[in-house]
Amino acid sequence: MAGDTKKTAEMVIDRLGQLKPEHQLFEKLWRDCAEFCLLFHEGIGGNTDRYEISPRVFDETAVLARAFFDCALHGMMANPAGTWYSAVTEDPNLMEKSEVREFLQNADKVTHHILNNTNFHKALNKEFTHISTFGIAPFFCGEDLYRGAYFFPAFIGNTYVAENHQGLVDTVLREHQYTARQAAQKFGEDRLPPSIKKIINATDKTDRERKFTFLHLTCPRADRDVRSRKGVDMPFASIYVNAEEKALITEGGYHEMPWATARWDVPWRSPYACSPAMTILAAIKGENIMTQDNEIAGHKMLEPPMQIPLELKGAVKMYSGGLNYFDSKKGEMKPAVTISNVIYALEMLKDKRERIEQGFFKHLLQLPLKPDMPIIEVMARLEEQVRVLGPMVGPLFFELFSPSIDRIFGMFLRAGYYGRPPEILQGQPIKIQYMSSIARAQKISEAKAALQANEILGPLMQVWPEMKDNFDGDKIGRGVAESMGTPQNWLKDEGKRDELRALQAQMIKEQQAIAQLAQGADVAGKLKEALAAAPAPS
Repeated sequence: MAGDTKKTAEMVIDRLGQLKPEHQLFEKLWRDCAEFCLLFHEGIGGNTDRYEISPRVFDETAVLARAFFDCALHGMMANPAGTWYSAVTEDPNLMEKSEVREFLQNADKVTHHILNNTNFHKALNKEFTHISTFGIAPFFCGEDLYRGAYFFPAFIGNTYVAENHQGLVDTVLREHQYTARQAAQKFGEDRLPPSIKKIINATDKTDRERKFTFLHLTCPRADRDVRSRKGVDMPFASIYVNAEEKALITEGGYHEMPWATARWDVPWRSPYACSPAMTILAAIKGENIMTQDNEIAGHKMLEPPMQIPLELKGAVKMYSGGLNYFDSKKGEMKPAVTISNVIYALEMLKDKRERIEQGFFKHLLQLPLKPDMPIIEVMARLEEQVRVLGPMVGPLFFELFSPSIDRIFGMFLRAGYYGRPPEILQGQPIKIQYMSSIARAQKISEAKAALQANEILGPLMQVWPEMKDNFDGDKIGRGVAESMGTPQNWLKDEGKRDELRALQAQMIKEQQAIAQLAQGADVAGKLKEALAAAPAPS
């Protein structure tokens, strides 16, 4: 791909032409969702170089419900205040090795610290905003020399995607708008085509703010030298092209796919997705129209149009407290329009607002929990929450967090942030265990089952104590503690636990032996005293 620069540039531009038709099918829908749920957004389709402000919003219910949905998902899936994932080996036996466990725990600690000190969570919140509005949001993870990493969610209005044979997004093509000066800062002046260089060096600054279109294609690279460490031979290609001149600007690559493309509800045979906003878009539009109509009706009730006799023209006082005198024989002033059924209109509006909030799952994300609520009821409510949200939230872990963490782990490992891994880890696959509140809620059914089994079997065990031999108390205790979110460092290492139990058993055994010796000595002393007190035989 690096051989012929002209062919490479033409290939990228042709690829854009191939991806545009599918993208255009969604643009009208995205524009409507953005206008009613975001208010302020980048242009979509042909207006990618400017921002748009919606004039069609008369009620903020959808905007607030969408913002609540974004923050709730962010807090439930990757709360910056806590540890929301941990890296473990696929082979559970390796985790029993102290050097492996310590290395991965240190890697988790370093990763969480760096992520909390970069723009990760700010970009992630914007990512959820795009998911709730557009249903899809490519999330970029890039290397940064000073902070370790930087992140940004791509706006789908100027981003095109394609899937591989497994239905996973493996190709992302973005349109960038740069001025000549910005392009020189981004790529270096020597990489730019002559027409853009001319603007940079021209004494006439009239074209300084003129914007040029640059395309950035990221996709798997099939034709490469796997032994080479050059950017043009990395597994994923990174190609920048200037669209106006059809010129290749730069070609490099990535060790891992830098884009994690999360999607909400993917329709059949499409790389794009539906969003919660799309599901209730009709209700959102109707609610805004009804709000506008109610406001007009309210103004008419407060200041209704009046029917006034012609002879009073110009003499009517319409301000508050104004006194108007007229001849009752010649007619009177009265409202030209009478507004009725206001309560019915407000009830309809309330129903629309509730449907919008339900469309953004507010009734599930904000559970009515009370401090004195029994633990069984709390678990039942959380189980209901997971049962409904699980099928939607699960793919976000798979498409957003798993590839992002794989990319981050690879970047930080190459940068030396984790130190040297143990030799025993070489070539061993690492998997991610999620520890966020929504991930714990998915495991809460196990703890609930343990409590329910204890309630049912407890009385029976009093009759048949041997039933206890069927249960492993240690596994039940650790499993319930982990499902309830107990920090791992609060739980004793199983090896140290067994050593402590062996020590305690040895101490009990020694105490019993000492007690037996003391009892034997006491018996011997009493026997001696009895023999001494006994009369001598005659």
